[in-house]
Amino acid sequence: MEKESSYNTSQAINVGPTSSDCTTRSEYFSVQEDPRKIEAIESLERIGIFLPMNELELYHGRVPNGEEGEWSVKSDFSNSGNNTGNWNVNKISALNTGDYNTAREFSIERTVRLAQNSFVSDQRTWKAKELETRRRIETGEIPLQVHRIISSDPNAIIINSDFSRREQQKIAQEILPLLPKILEGSPVGFEYRDTIPLFRNTIEEDFNLKNKGYINEEEIPLILQKIKTRILKSNNPQAFVDEQLVTHIAGAVNSRFLMRLTPVSIINKFAFSESNTFECTIETENGNVEGKLPINRDYIARFLRSNHIVGLKTKVNSATLDKDISNTILFDLKKVNTVDKVKDMEKSFKLVFGNFSEEIDKSLESSKSHPLVKLLTENYYATPQQIIEEAKKVKGFENLFNTDAGNWERFTLGEHTETVLRMFDETFADVLPAKLLPVMRLIILTHDLGKPEAVRHGKKNDQKEFNLKEGGRFLNELGIEKNLQTLILGIIGEGQEFTSEIFVEKKRRSSELMEFSKNLLESFRNGNQAIKSDEKRAIYYMAFMLQNSDSGAYTDKAVTRRPGVWFRNYPSFNGTFKETTTLDNRAAFLR
Repeated sequence: MEKESSYNTSQAINVGPTSSDCTTRSEYFSVQEDPRKIEAIESLERIGIFLPMNELELYHGRVPNGEEGEWSVKSDFSNSGNNTGNWNVNKISALNTGDYNTAREFSIERTVRLAQNSFVSDQRTWKAKELETRRRIETGEIPLQVHRIISSDPNAIIINSDFSRREQQKIAQEILPLLPKILEGSPVGFEYRDTIPLFRNTIEEDFNLKNKGYINEEEIPLILQKIKTRILKSNNPQAFVDEQLVTHIAGAVNSRFLMRLTPVSIINKFAFSESNTFECTIETENGNVEGKLPINRDYIARFLRSNHIVGLKTKVNSATLDKDISNTILFDLKKVNTVDKVKDMEKSFKLVFGNFSEEIDKSLESSKSHPLVKLLTENYYATPQQIIEEAKKVKGFENLFNTDAGNWERFTLGEHTETVLRMFDETFADVLPAKLLPVMRLIILTHDLGKPEAVRHGKKNDQKEFNLKEGGRFLNELGIEKNLQTLILGIIGEGQEFTSEIFVEKKRRSSELMEFSKNLLESFRNGNQAIKSDEKRAIYYMAFMLQNSDSGAYTDKAVTRRPGVWFRNYPSFNGTFKETTTLDNRAAFLR
């Protein structure tokens, strides 16, 4: 008897829908994402190194461990050294899957092993007990758990290790549009944010990359000395640099280099080894690449997550089954679950956001001629940088985003707002209904517009009225209709006051926020439509997502962009957030 399972709707904000009634931006991926990326993915699928996960049937077999409720994939699941009934060797949170028969065999053998471990009699009499246990499994007296695993992301990709090596040269070319730039793929620490611009334009020279595309481990000390000398001659001779920074950059350079030459090997290394070096012996047209190369796990994780790669298909020798099997290790566990869990998530999202997202989209109709609103409504994959650049063109706000936001970190308003947009994208953009994204991004764009003026007046801690004033002026300039303005300003005003007190200060005001959400939704609808019990949670969640993204911008999960540098932010609010288990550690979720 094989069991399937369902998902706790309290986690509804973490995994998204795939139904047409509540369509996410993933359904628009092939027409709105960068066409170079789409072309590269399609080419790599034709070669056979990329496999669409929705074309595979993957199952996970396990032994019940007395969990309450139905089993589901947790983002911190591990196949090593825990109490899950699994005895594999993954070095990251991951789930091993295979075809149905293999998964069923795993479930049987794990169930038998569990019975053996709890068998208190002389182990010499175990054989008879084992036969009885296997008989009871076959008759269904002892239930098995074999779960079909799918992804909530319709664009999820599995890397296939079984592809023609004759295609390697072609892969090296086709994969280029998918490779993040060095610092974008692996931002440096906050303490290095002022150091990178001092040698950003000479990295190729300083890291000896003119005649090769990689850095050996033994080169690190000499590179460090070069950079120290260059910094001493700069306009900021006190800028901080150390071996850790040089190794970080070298590892990102090498990871990008190796992803072209041997993607399966480097991803396999990421999944099955904790080492930060790659023992390299590779033949290339330009000669052999040999030696110990530092690698950067952060860069590898970013490559995987930014390209919807959720797993790796390999052939392994299974100690449990004592034979070679085809194994697909799934490592982006935020994006996979059992069929029932994903469908439960779809249902809960539809109840909360289904009709509401359609109303929101219609309320933007009259303002879609404005270039910023047009960008937001016609490209759900518009980047935070693109959005900020367009916002800077809004009449009357041309210079505002370049002003000091009044933070000790010395962020400009544009830098901070772009970081909040990025945190929203990393945590929520792929799971919300696509038609809700434009308004959520407008909420983020307006939430701090009054901060520079509040700082000038010495009233930074009382910036609400300034934000509402400047936010209203901004929305008027965009041509946003009054009902929608009321909703947006309500969320950035009283709504964010509630969420700050509830989720940051830990005050018990959730029922008041829910009542506020109901009243704001009624106001948006002019009182012409009854509010269903699930619908009032839409405003509640929107206010929460703003607070989560804003506060998350002050953690080291957040990434800020400045000319010539991408860096992780100072962890001021880390303690307010749950431990992140996303693949590349860029999403944040308030406790």
